[in-house]
Amino acid sequence: MHTPGSISKTDCEYMALSRYIRPLAYSILAGILLPTISFAQSPEARHLYDRGYQQIQKGILIDASVLFTEALAIDPEYADAYYQRGLSFQGMGREKHAIKDFTRATGLGIQQLDPYLRLIKWHTNRRQLPAALIVTDQVIAHMPENAAGGYWDKGKIYEQMNKKQLAVAAYQAALTALDSDNADFANVIKARIDVLNR
Repeated sequence: MHTPGSISKTDCEYMALSRYIRPLAYSILAGILLPTISFAQSPEARHLYDRGYQQIQKGILIDASVLFTEALAIDPEYADAYYQRGLSFQGMGREKHAIKDFTRATGLGIQQLDPYLRLIKWHTNRRQLPAALIVTDQVIAHMPENAAGGYWDKGKIYEQMNKKQLAVAAYQAALTALDSDNADFANVIKARIDVLNR
């Protein structure tokens, strides 16, 4: 049984594969708590954020969400606080609140990959594929070091939409954006292009 905030066996298997094909673990199924770099405009907001982060580490999610909310009342542009509050909400099974916070964090250009990935997964699982494509574009725009993964996910989404030519174009863009030392991922992308070109 998959409980809110837990990682399923399928998620773990996919994450293991993603480490093979994507060393940065860029995966639409990433479901782990990642450390974050926090940028608050005020020391008070940063202090509340730190306290909230300590609570989330202890698994006290309600207290964490309250502290992140207090930090956001002081600094409403605090992307990392939205992200962490979203993680708290997700852990409590409040998925719609979590998605709203992840969307706000990505809209503010957060430099953490995880909230983008969570949004891609959420939209893809609900067949909201145009919305998932928008998030892949945000990854490509805000995090160029992860552009290859963004294009890869974009290609997978286009395949689900039965848009083969767009999928091939996205995979070719992934190859162009890929670091030259990542031959394993390059081979996976080339194989996917070959399958689609048959």
